[in-house]
Amino acid sequence: MLIHIRIKTLIVMALALLILLLSATGSLGFYSMRHTASILQETTLKDVRITGMVEKIRFKMEINRSQILQALQHNPATEWSKLHDHPLSVHFKIITETSSEINALWTQYLADIVSPDERKLAQEWYAKSASLGVTSISAASSAIQQDKWDDAESVLIKQINPTYRISDADLKALTDYLGNRGKKNAEAVQADISTTGYMVIGMWLVAVLIALATGMVLVQRITLPLLQAIGIAERVAQGDLTGHIQVESDNEIGQLIKALGAMNLSLAHIVHDVRVAIDTIDSASDQIATGNLDLSSRTEEQASSLEETASSMEELMSTVRQNGDNAVQANKMA
Repeated sequence: MLIHIRIKTLIVMALALLILLLSATGSLGFYSMRHTASILQETTLKDVRITGMVEKIRFKMEINRSQILQALQHNPATEWSKLHDHPLSVHFKIITETSSEINALWTQYLADIVSPDERKLAQEWYAKSASLGVTSISAASSAIQQDKWDDAESVLIKQINPTYRISDADLKALTDYLGNRGKKNAEAVQADISTTGYMVIGMWLVAVLIALATGMVLVQRITLPLLQAIGIAERVAQGDLTGHIQVESDNEIGQLIKALGAMNLSLAHIVHDVRVAIDTIDSASDQIATGNLDLSSRTEEQASSLEETASSMEELMSTVRQNGDNAVQANKMA
């Protein structure tokens, strides 16, 4: 089938195929890059963000507890109150802002939870920490504002510290779960990246193989017929017009070989005609030469005859002359 395709069409098809393969390889690479970025965004980065939110909530819980401890140092009954040169309102403000941030982070975190197991662990931590410590912190802060220092200290010792300590075990279970999930997600991302990389490499190898196959086809369909044409031209140049020329394609090179075959046949006919003409000329020349020989022989014979005739004429004239002399003498004697 390919032997009947024109060279121009074959080259255009080869270039189009290579462009298509390059486009497919580039598209696959672009897709893999976007796909990898999407996976990183949806899994790895999300896991890091969620873990960061949980750790940030725990950190702000600790800020609230430290603010209660610092606020208790403002108790006029202790020596520590003399060391503080700022009002209690500073601590209350920080507690209010931090509690609001904890609630906002918790709401955002709950909205991102998709796993029932994670939601269960999160709810257990929330319950055992007394609403992430916000309830007990609020109670201690309210007691301090009412100058109930002993009640505030009791809330710290009997509620805040125990709930923090107990809820840390639930927090650890939650963070372990998040860590394991993040590890699995990271492994899945790595596996997906590897798979995509293998796909790109596979596509590249396929493109290389197809390019090599295309090159071999072009060589077979262009170079080999050209070598055949060159061989025909060299044989003709050396005077060999007996070679058999076989045309296997209808493309431009096939037409070239066909034209060379026609030229070879035409030259063979011309040489044959010239040889026939030369043979005819040789035969005519032989005949002319034979005729010349005959003419020369006859000319020699005629020349010999003329010489004999001339000799006879001289003898006759001598005889006539002698007879004349004899007649003259006879007249004189008479």
